[in-house]
Amino acid sequence: MSEQPPAPQQPSPAKHGALIAFGVVGVLVFFAVIGAIASSGSHDEQGPPIDVSTIGSNIPVFYDVTGTAAAVSLTVRTATGTEQASGASLPVHLSIPMSSGDFVYVSAQNAGESGTVSCSITVGGRVISSNESSGAFAIASCEGTVP
Repeated sequence: MSEQPPAPQQPSPAKHGALIAFGVVGVLVFFAVIGAIASSGSHDEQGPPIDVSTIGSNIPVFYDVTGTAAAVSLTVRTATGTEQASGASLPVHLSIPMSSGDFVYVSAQNAGESGTVSCSITVGGRVISSNESSGAFAIASCEGTVP
């Protein structure tokens, strides 16, 4: 007669609650960072272009969303997944460290009846993707791969 392996244990309610609280805190921190960066202006201080082929990881990826739309719904690919924010004011300038070969993505949907939305992704001083859209609830999306 063979022994049955023990049944997997379900996480305790305390652990489950802690995981949910950790996730909520992470989302709140992301939105706080987006707000702080969006209100800080452009990233002109990024310095000269860098040779990304020698870095491998922690390559700064600059996501820029601009336009005349009053507010946008924003989706951004980060090193750990995809983050979303609604009601973001333009312009939005984000710098997120990524690794060579990572997929990068940003989209912005106009939250109103009129206006324009533009996006761009810059790596190593080179724009790897840009797009623009205009009109009610229009979406501009940019994507690429970190060299």
